[in-house]
Amino acid sequence: MKKYLVTVGDTNDGDYDTKIKEITDEQIEKFKPIIEAIKAYEGDYNFLTGEVAQDQDEDNAEILYGNIEGFKEFKYFVPNGDPNYSGIHTLESIKLLVVQEETQLL
Repeated sequence: MKKYLVTVGDTNDGDYDTKIKEITDEQIEKFKPIIEAIKAYEGDYNFLTGEVAQDQDEDNAEILYGNIEGFKEFKYFVPNGDPNYSGIHTLESIKLLVVQEETQLL
């Protein structure tokens, strides 16, 4: 059985980027405080990263969540955004996908 974290980020008001990355139970536990902090955030954009975050000090993900243990590792599970304008401004969803059986088709 494999587990995957599926994250969807908004890069430009309705342009979404999705990342699916295998995750361990230990990582899930480590990321819970970060996910709770993101859910509790009440600003306009809950996870500004990359070029999108350059001019936004108060909503910048590093500033908001960088002090939470596991944040640097969690960033690898977040979508990168548009290749021409890196980063996202909002994490729209975070889901855990548990795969009981996997079949390779190609």
